[in-house]
Amino acid sequence: MNGPILACRRLEKSFEQTPALRGVDLDVRQGEILAITGPSGSGKSTLLHCLAGIQLPDGGEVTYQGTRIDQLGQRERTLVRRRHFGFVFQFGSLVPDLTVAENVALPLLLDGTDRRSAFASAGAWLDRIGVGDLVDRSPAELSGGQRQRVAVARALVHEPSMVFADEPTGALDSLSSEALLEVLVGLVDSTGLTLILVTHDPRVAAYSMREMTIRDGVSTSPTSRT
Repeated sequence: MNGPILACRRLEKSFEQTPALRGVDLDVRQGEILAITGPSGSGKSTLLHCLAGIQLPDGGEVTYQGTRIDQLGQRERTLVRRRHFGFVFQFGSLVPDLTVAENVALPLLLDGTDRRSAFASAGAWLDRIGVGDLVDRSPAELSGGQRQRVAVARALVHEPSMVFADEPTGALDSLSSEALLEVLVGLVDSTGLTLILVTHDPRVAAYSMREMTIRDGVSTSPTSRT
């Protein structure tokens, strides 16, 4: 496609009387890793939620593949997220009462994929990221790094075009963080997906192709890494 895969213009969002975003502009390219950085409370997670259609902005627009997702109803935005976006959060957000395989298969099952195909895809993705031996475990039996790898498999099992990762290494030690980031970067290279990475850690941002900093709801223009 011509132009950015995802873009926002003049994005504004407030919570009660507190502005979180103050006119943010951003273009996201197909197949890139973009880091959104800034201190805690700067607005970076709010920006991610608006870009992904989880929250609606108070002003401005968000466009995904030429469609204004900020103008879609809740059901339509849910379908966009379910079919086109994947999500990885700081603590994995796995369903505690489901096995690893069930957690990864869940997005496919929710979208109507038959159970056999969904679990076959889940197993294939778990193998691909190196935790295929954990299919029958519960999340409580996993280490932090293992939980995050399972979360990555769940984010990718439906083959989205974009993955939104909000502080995905925030609960991990340095070695587990590096291993997870190597997995994510490798998947971008091998699948062509687009990764938006929210972090306050410059070591995590160093894995990106471009970096945008946000402070007090105001963003800088993204800069490329040389």
